[in-house]
Amino acid sequence: MTTTVHQVAAALRSELPGLPDSKLRRLLYYCQAHHLALTGQPMFDTHIVADPDGPAPAVFPYEPADGKLSHDHDLVLLSVIGRYGRLTANDIGVLSRGETPWEKTADGAIIDPDKMRAYFTGAGAPDDTDPRLTDPGYRAHLVSRVRTERGRSAPPPDNRDRLAAWAAGRVD
Repeated sequence: MTTTVHQVAAALRSELPGLPDSKLRRLLYYCQAHHLALTGQPMFDTHIVADPDGPAPAVFPYEPADGKLSHDHDLVLLSVIGRYGRLTANDIGVLSRGETPWEKTADGAIIDPDKMRAYFTGAGAPDDTDPRLTDPGYRAHLVSRVRTERGRSAPPPDNRDRLAAWAAGRVD
């Protein structure tokens, strides 16, 4: 069975509650691009288009779905969250609009999957690639570890008052 963009969107929303639509659309682009780079195959069944706001799946809004992904898809999703999840919606938009696949595609056109694969195996490739990731047992260990660590409470998000307190030395 083919994974749908709706399933991946549901999985992202499950991992990142309160995820704004604009950031969700960019994270879906990164899931598709990194999966193409790793496997040569798309992660889900929807094209990525060059929207004026940045690369995004052609389908929106997303229909409710179960969010259950294969082990390999889950690993890509967690990797994308690890790499881009802490960025603001604005920052991830700026980042994605500065990348070749979006820059070299006309507004509204489908971004060629080969452009995404080439970019994310070249200039846009993570610099932390671990050869152990080809071992299914090691991947299972990583997914388990990330899920356990994600269960821990995260620090509160930054806001103007918290940053001012930090700058004044009142917060660690």
